[in-house]
Amino acid sequence: MADKIERSGDVVLSLQDRGAFKLKEACAYLGGLSPITVRRLMKRGLIRRIPAVRHVLVAKAELDRFLAGPWQNMGRESGQKRQT
Repeated sequence: MADKIERSGDVVLSLQDRGAFKLKEACAYLGGLSPITVRRLMKRGLIRRIPAVRHVLVAKAELDRFLAGPWQNMGRESGQKRQT
């Protein structure tokens, strides 16, 4: 998906300038994850959707929170290495 989204004529919005994303746009913003993966993250409660609309809509701030979140070290205490 391109970085720019065409909307109503010649108005072009960059993904960085949007306040919220539909599912496919959120997938592109997250680095190309598949829609099913993003839906699974929502089901697990790791990403929250905006419930006020019929379509899956996710705030940009929510996606930024997810990307910078503590889930990166989930299941490991600091200083411990992962067992293989």
